[in-house]
Amino acid sequence: MDHQGAFNLEEELKNVPPEVQEEGHKIVHACQNTQGDDPCDTAFRIHKCYHDKNPEVRPPIYSRSDIRRTF
Repeated sequence: MDHQGAFNLEEELKNVPPEVQEEGHKIVHACQNTQGDDPCDTAFRIHKCYHDKNPEVRPPIYSRSDIRRTF
């Protein structure tokens, strides 16, 4: 998703970890049209949709220091 809230399907599919690729791709496709009130709400709703579709498929867990280094 870009800063304006536009969902990029191809980019999101590339972000699915290989160990959950098959199920992850199904989830991304199922949630691609999720919309919110603004870009932040859209991001929240997309990730909620991912979780609702299959709570067992989770993204990797990052430490706070990993997250800080990316910004």
